[in-house]
Amino acid sequence: MNFDAILKERQVFSRMSKLDIPATLHAQPEDFTFEHGMVTGNGFLFDPLPGFHFGACGPVYINAPIDGDFLYDTQLTIALLVLEGSCTIELDQSTSHHLQNSMFLIGRWNNQAGKVSVKSNQTYCHAAFMLEEKALEAVFGLRSAKDIVKTLEKAAGQRRGGAHSVSGIAGPDTILAARNVLAMQRIDGLDILRLRGACIGLFSKLIKTISASSTAYYPIPNDDKILLEKLKKRIENDFLNIGPASVICAEYHMSFSKANNAFKHLYSTTIAKYIQQCKLKHAYTLLHSRKMNVSECAFEIGYSNVSHFILAFKKQYGITPKKLTHLQDEAGITI
Repeated sequence: MNFDAILKERQVFSRMSKLDIPATLHAQPEDFTFEHGMVTGNGFLFDPLPGFHFGACGPVYINAPIDGDFLYDTQLTIALLVLEGSCTIELDQSTSHHLQNSMFLIGRWNNQAGKVSVKSNQTYCHAAFMLEEKALEAVFGLRSAKDIVKTLEKAAGQRRGGAHSVSGIAGPDTILAARNVLAMQRIDGLDILRLRGACIGLFSKLIKTISASSTAYYPIPNDDKILLEKLKKRIENDFLNIGPASVICAEYHMSFSKANNAFKHLYSTTIAKYIQQCKLKHAYTLLHSRKMNVSECAFEIGYSNVSHFILAFKKQYGITPKKLTHLQDEAGITI
C-alpha cells in the first residue's frame, strides 16, 4: 500500500495493524524513494512498545494533492513532527493546524475525527506517534503521564470533541533525533532495540519542548497568524543578516511584546530563540560537513567570542562542536 492509498482510505485507529517489528509503508519502493543527500528511504511503521505506535513517512515527492479522513476512536496522545514540506490537520470547522518544515503537533484526543491534507509539488517527510492510555503510563509512569496530560491541557486549552492540541517549532536537537530514527531504515539487520530506544527518546524530546515553553492558551487573530508566518519565513531565509527581534517586528507593523507573545503561543518559542535555533542549525550543518572549523562557524553565525558559541552549541546539542567534528557518522545525516 502506498502513501497516497493510505491517506485516501479513512483511517480508523481500532482497525489499524499493530506491528512489533518494522514494516515498510508500501510494496513498491521505486514509486517513492527520493534521494536528497540527507535521508534516504521512505518510511516504516513500528510499535516500540505495546500501545506505543510510531510511523515515519518520506522523504517522498508529492505529485498530486492528498486528502484523507481519520477517526481516532479511543483516548490517544498523538505527536506529529514535519521534517520537510507541509501539511494541514483539520480537527473541526474552527480548529486546524498548518504544519511546515520543523513544526510539531502534540495532542490528546478522545474519539476525534479529522482530515489531513498534503499539497502537491513538494517533498514531504514526517515522523508520528500515537500512544494509547496504557502506553503513556507504561513508558513514563503514572505520575509523569498525569504531568504530560496537564501540560497539554495548559498549553492547548479545551477543544470540542475532547481534543487538546498544541503546535510549535521543534528544536534542532529534536529534528536531529528524528532524522536519526529515519536513517535507521537504511541499516542492514535493523537493530530493533536501538530503534525502540530512539523512538521513545524522540517522543520524550517533543514532550519536553512543550513542558519547557507552554503557557496558557489564547486565540490569535487570523491576520496576525499570517503576519507571523511571514515573519517566521523571513527568519528562515535571512537569519544570518536579520536584525534584532524588535526591529523585525516593527517591519511587520507589530509591537515587539504582542508579536513575541503571539509567536511563542503559535510556535512554542520566542522570536529571538528561533533566530538562535536557525543559526545553530546552520553551524551544525557546516561543522558536520567539515566546510568550516569551530572558529569559522562561530564568526559565521555572529559570535565574536568562540567560547560563548561553544557553550550555546553544547546546550543545544549536548556535545561540543569539536566533538561533533570527530564523530564518524556513517549515515551522513544533516538537519
